[in-house]
Amino acid sequence: MERVAIFDFKNHTELTREDLDYLEDVFLRGEVRDVLPYDLYLLMTKENMISLLEENGIDLDKVCEGQCEVEVGRKIQAHYIVTGTVWRKTGNLEVIVELYKTKNGNLLSQQKVSGPDLSSICAPLKDSVSKLLTPLLRPAPHTSTSQSPIQPSSGESKKPKESFEATSSAPAPSAKAIEEYGFMFEPRECRRRGDDLTCSISFSNVSDETVHLQISAARVGGPNSYITDDLGNQYPVTLQIGDRQSRNWIEENFLPQSPVNVDFTAKNVKPGATHITVVIGMAKFGKGQLMIGAPGQGELVAIKNIPVGK
Repeated sequence: MERVAIFDFKNHTELTREDLDYLEDVFLRGEVRDVLPYDLYLLMTKENMISLLEENGIDLDKVCEGQCEVEVGRKIQAHYIVTGTVWRKTGNLEVIVELYKTKNGNLLSQQKVSGPDLSSICAPLKDSVSKLLTPLLRPAPHTSTSQSPIQPSSGESKKPKESFEATSSAPAPSAKAIEEYGFMFEPRECRRRGDDLTCSISFSNVSDETVHLQISAARVGGPNSYITDDLGNQYPVTLQIGDRQSRNWIEENFLPQSPVNVDFTAKNVKPGATHITVVIGMAKFGKGQLMIGAPGQGELVAIKNIPVGK
């Protein structure tokens, strides 16, 4: 199994760290996770990368782009790295994403999207990331032709093709549990109550120690949780654990290996929506100290394609 590392965007614009986290976690990291076959590639978590970088005395903010990042990828034992740069050119935001193979430093793929503002580049970035990963989805190299992309034969797996077509008229893939930041996040259900919709996500602490987690909905500085539907609409949420409910944030001590359901409720969700993505904004504490997530420095995790129940 080969390891894939995603580096934070290099920012040459006025965008905030929260804006970049939104792009990286939802439209970059989330798409890489969805597209790459689980049995062939391991997506390195941010925590794992931070630990390896610290062990090697590396500060990514001080690392030059391109081949310098490839060298960092080798040091953290990644087989491939995905990097990105954000520019402001002639009034437009421009995002360039690149895929490198660390063994030989080759640039395997590059994609560029642009638009007047952050919201205008989100969907194109998602599609571009899928195209960026094409070299990792094709069969072993052979003589290429002008026809592209290569279509799988009848006996080949169609998983990569299905991933590319997730936004087409084909049925959306089922939601998957994901492990990030020391937690397993498992979608339980999304159900309607009139015009409101509640999605329940199971949080399971996979570490050996109790972790204090703050989940945010409207915390100053964020990052904050929200949901989006398959029609492209975004909704703020109210949070609930047991009988505790908040429109701002909610906190909980998560014991090791003890799942806790967290509800995310949005109002006036469009009746035509059939699948939901829950984006979780959170800050994690441990042993009384802030580990991840001072205001504006928390983490975002996206649980995608949860079907809406009757």
